[in-house]
Formats: sequence, C-alpha cells, structure tokens
Amino acid sequence: ISFLFSRAFPIRERLMAFLIVLFLVVSMDLKAFNIVWHGFQYPIWYPYRFSFVLCFFMILNGYRAFIKLERLSIPGMLLVVVSTTAAAFYMLKHPFDFVYHEQIILTSLFIAIVTFLLIVKPKYTLWLPFLLFLVSAVEMGINAQLDLSRLSYVSNSEFLEYRREFAPVIDHIKEKDDGFYRVEKTFLRSKNDSFQFDYPSVTHFSSTFEKEVPTLFGHLGFPVGNGFIAYSNATLATDALFGIKYYVAENNGLYEKSQDDLVDPATGQTPLAKNKLTELTQKNNPTNLTQLQLTIMATKPDLRSYTKLTNTDRMTTFKNQNALSIAYGVDKDILKVKELTNQPVQLQETILKALSPNEKKRYFTPIAFNSTVYQNITPSNQYPNPTFFKQIANNKASVDFQFTPQTNDAYYLTLGPSVKEEDAAFYLNGKKLSQYKTYRDTLILNVANQQKGQTITITVELKKESLWLEQFQLYHFDTNAFDKVVTNLKQNELNIEKFGNTYFKGTATITDENKILMTTIPYSKGWRISIDGKKVPTTKVLNSLLAAPIAKGTHNIEISYQTPYFKIGLFISFISLILLVLTNWLFHRGKRHKHF
Repeated sequence: ISFLFSRAFPIRERLMAFLIVLFLVVSMDLKAFNIVWHGFQYPIWYPYRFSFVLCFFMILNGYRAFIKLERLSIPGMLLVVVSTTAAAFYMLKHPFDFVYHEQIILTSLFIAIVTFLLIVKPKYTLWLPFLLFLVSAVEMGINAQLDLSRLSYVSNSEFLEYRREFAPVIDHIKEKDDGFYRVEKTFLRSKNDSFQFDYPSVTHFSSTFEKEVPTLFGHLGFPVGNGFIAYSNATLATDALFGIKYYVAENNGLYEKSQDDLVDPATGQTPLAKNKLTELTQKNNPTNLTQLQLTIMATKPDLRSYTKLTNTDRMTTFKNQNALSIAYGVDKDILKVKELTNQPVQLQETILKALSPNEKKRYFTPIAFNSTVYQNITPSNQYPNPTFFKQIANNKASVDFQFTPQTNDAYYLTLGPSVKEEDAAFYLNGKKLSQYKTYRDTLILNVANQQKGQTITITVELKKESLWLEQFQLYHFDTNAFDKVVTNLKQNELNIEKFGNTYFKGTATITDENKILMTTIPYSKGWRISIDGKKVPTTKVLNSLLAAPIAKGTHNIEISYQTPYFKIGLFISFISLILLVLTNWLFHRGKRHKHF
C-alpha cells in the first residue's frame, strides 16, 4: 500500500504493479486462470502453487517503498489500524478452519509493532534496522512453528522402524529373482513405498499421472483418484494380467493354510527358513523395536492360492505362479473391449473373454447368500442395492451375510462408492475387513479362497440411522477356467532377456495369427515397439495400455521409451545457446568499439 501511494515512483509503475497484484489475486479466484498457472492441469491438493510469485512481488515492492519512506503518515497509520482491526474482527466472527484465534491475535500484534517502528523511523536510525530484523525473525519463527505443528508427518523412529522391517524382505526378493516383475503388499506407509525401497509396483501417487491409468484401475474395482492408484482390491485375474509376481502381507493368521511347508513348487526347495530372514530383520534392527503398526489397506484371502516363500515375525512373502510378463500376445478382440463404469466384475469378465475367445465358460458367476441375519434392522429394497434402517435409534445395528463356498475357488463381493467408512464397518468372520479409505468407483472385495465347506460371515455394522448398500453382490470365480487362460497367455508372453529404466528386450513366440502384443505399460507417445528390428505402429488397449500388432512366429522384441519432443527440445536449446553466446559477443564487441 505504501508503494502504491508513494510519489517516489512513477505513476505508471505503481499502476502496473497494482494491475499485476490484481491479476494474481483474481487468478486465485477464477478457475480458468488458476489452471493456466498450473500448466493447464488442475492441481491435485496444494492449490495456488504460484502464490510465492505474489508474495515475492509484494515483498519486493514493500522493501522499495520502505527505503523511500521517511515516516508513516497519520492517514497511513489510520489506514493500517482500521484495516487490521476490520480484518481481525471479520475472521473472528467468520472462523476459518485453517486459521486459529491465536494466529489472528499474533498477526495483529506484529502489525502494531511494525507500524510503531515505521512511525519512529526517522528518529532512531542506529537501532531500528536491528529491531526490524529481530521482529521479522521472531515473526517468521513463530509462523513456521505454528504451521509445522499442524502438519501431519511420520516420526523419524516410525520411518526407520518401517524400513528396518520391510527393506530386508524386498532385498531378499531381488536377491533371489533378478528379472522384471511387480511387487505389491497388503499394507503401506505411503503410496510411493516402491520408490523408497526400489521395486516396481502398481500402487502409486503422482501429480503427473496420465488420467487414463487411474480411470482404468477405478473401473477394474480399485481405489483411485486423479493422481493415485491403491492396488488393494485385486483379483486373481488382475494379479496375473499385471504381473504381480510377489506379495508381502502382515502376519495375522488370515493367510495360513494347512500343511504349508514354505516350499516353492517351481524349484522344490525351501527358499528361506523363517528364522533366517528373521535374523536379517533383527540385524537391521539392533534396538529390537517391536511397536511398528502396519497400516493395512487390504484383506486378501487369495494369498492362500499363492506359494508362501519367506516369513518374518511381522511379514510373509508370497509368490504368484500365474504372474505374466510385461507383454504378451493376445487376440485382437481385446481392441473391442470398452471400459464399463462401476461394473468392475463385468469389465474383468469381458477382458478375460477377449483374451480367450474360444473359451465359452463364465469366469465370474453371481451367487446368492445362504442366509441373512438382522439385528435391530428393517430391510428395504432388493439386492444388489438393499437399504437398511435402524429399528431403534442409537442402538447397535448390524446385518450378517453368510454363505458356504462349494469349491476352493475365490469369492468376491462388490461394493458401490456411496458406502464410506463413516457409514458402516465391515467384518469378515469377526475380523475387520480392511479397505483403503478413499475411493470413487465400485470396489471388488476378496472374501474367501481355499475355504470349501467353511461358513463365511460378512458383517455390516451401521454407523448411521440408515445404510444403502450399493452394488452389493457376491461372485464365484472359476479358477480352473482362468488357469487355462493364463496357460495360453504364458505361451505367448515376452521372455525378457534385458531391461532398464527405459527399455525391455526379449523374445516372444506367438502361436496364432491376428494377435496383438499387449503390454501393461501405460500408453504414451514416447514408447516405441520394434519387432525383429522394425518399428511398428503402437496403439491403445483398454484406452490406456500400450500395444502393437504382431504376426505369428518367434520374434525379437524391443520396447523403448524416449521423452516426447526430446530431440526437438534439444535442438531448440542448442540454437538458443548459440544465439545467447552470439548476442553476448556482439554486445561486448559493440561496447569496445564505442569506447574506442
């Protein structure tokens, strides 16, 4: 404000500064301008990331005005007092959840102190700079303390303990298997644990995520957002198709099978005895910390179908024998598959039928519960979208859904996006059915596997007076039919011989004509596929994954990535550098001639 009213600066400069500030402030209020500032992409979390530009511009001009300011005038002082008082009263009367009363009081106090120092500026020039510096340092320190104390973050001990427990497990997997595969787990510290521990996965968060990828996984029944995927609601089908070769789960007794001797059927050997890996974790954990609380994001009985490899006091590693490579030959029917919104089971069924067009069996079959037991509940409507009402308000109310699997196959339950954590609690055989909290699509929940003849009870406990169970349907998965699909795909998969951060090289034998080389790599114009040394045109499958046509026979395949427009950008940068050097040389040459 002092700068805008200071006659020490040209009026054109002050007017332009006002227009710039106005434009920046309006940019924080109008969505169109805000998107422009963020590279034409609406920001995920952390809005107004350009606010530092406004802050710096105001500080810069405030400093320039301070240098020219002899003293704060009486009208200026009144303006500061009135505006500060009005703002403080407004914020106290209309509370904001991100501003505490203490912050308003402290801000008003510091404004009063600085105003006083500006009034006495001409009189005490020796100690005024030091006092202004001290006030600024104290204000910034208090501000930082208040902000940091309100941010949620993991403590150093929790961070280190998680690493001490989990790192040896991942290191052992990489030591025993140096190929390319993906690893997932039933727990997480962050969605980018794979970055911290250096392993490929699907679970991921990024502000630059291609929107088609979370969209695909959302339609497949996973929790997703604009910038994240939580791979917590997998089926045997998605685990195989996306190459999830290893799983790490918490030890809770849920995934135990009878006569499980920790033997890998592929080698007939015991990969690692329990006590040996436990020794590794304890060696990396000299303080013997035991208070680690794993954040569980999935209940996955399907792990009973996988081979148990290693065991520690906290974690168990499983191997999925059906995991496919990063690429495999599939029928051209996959190009016809369209994504289905909030129909994850139907979409997976359609994909499996496209991958095996000669198979006429159904993979997912809807089945009914054997019995339903109500406690303090009045049911309404029919499945798969029932509504329940409490008979007596404020009393506990729940519904028990029971069924008895007739096979050792997998069983899945769908649940619509309208049901949130604050609406109901879910239990599987008396234990909490863990689920990642944030989701926007219909989910698939794994509720049984390898449990033929055992009664499975799914309990839904109401937290409110009523509950609408959207898309609440039980499905049986035909494992034998699915195994035939996997066997066929493995005959046509890419055998990776070499890979790096930006490429895969290997061979594949395609057994039939009219095939598509389908990858589980997100589609991007930067990816190139070469078959037998010749570049082939790429396309999308499922509107998000990279693919290319491929003929029958054995082929050498290379899949490589180069950032789009990299060469053009490199050329422009090189020309710009030459022009910069040339103009600098001409400028100095002109100055020398002018001097002489």
